[in-house]
Amino acid sequence: MFSLKNRINEDKFNNDFSYKLLESEKHFDNIYRECSYKFEKGCGSYLFDGKNYQYIIQTYSKQKLLYEKSKNKENILEIGTYMGHSLLIMLIANPNAKITCIDIDDTYSGPATRYLQKEFPNSKIKFIKSDSLKILKNLDEKFDFFHIDGAHKNKIITKEFNYCMNLRKSDEIEFIFDDVNNCLTLINNIFLFYEVKNKHFSDSFFNRALYFSILFPQKKINFFLKKFFFKIKNLIDYIFFKLKK
Repeated sequence: MFSLKNRINEDKFNNDFSYKLLESEKHFDNIYRECSYKFEKGCGSYLFDGKNYQYIIQTYSKQKLLYEKSKNKENILEIGTYMGHSLLIMLIANPNAKITCIDIDDTYSGPATRYLQKEFPNSKIKFIKSDSLKILKNLDEKFDFFHIDGAHKNKIITKEFNYCMNLRKSDEIEFIFDDVNNCLTLINNIFLFYEVKNKHFSDSFFNRALYFSILFPQKKINFFLKKFFFKIKNLIDYIFFKLKK
């Protein structure tokens, strides 16, 4: 993590997150070892660009955003784990976290989560190898924070979001969407139909992330109506998208 070490005295980087991340550099390296020194070419993460297994500082703002927003959360759901780098960020923020991770492929997520389970023994990490759309509708847990970083397609993320609404622990829940440029239609509809608080886009060089919280109406009928019209609007947008293509 030379690039971060080299800039640690700058105001932007001289903070608690940077120092904890540098302390966790061994985990970043060891995950690579556990994955047999392989990764999916062209597929990056919060911490590397998918070309070379080296830390990238260009996505620092979204790394820090995930770190700050996952503090003090009781039960986190992550969709899309890959090499466990976002999981690592949440664990250094909250070593006692209870985190459920879903990934359709365990080639890298399997070794990564097993390693992090051993290195963070006070945490409760549950890994589920599955298609998110199949498993989400059958989960019986409730969560207070959702990190969605799976398929990166507007249609799929929309379905994931709808399932996550049914898994919320309270009437106010928090989300981070990664790579938001691929789901702007969904985001615009969320902002249109729901009471969104504290929205914040990362200023990353690429693959922006978005944090937001939603305050859901307490009356069931109001929640049902909002959810119904939200789904209708997303369906209409999807049909228009297909017609344009």
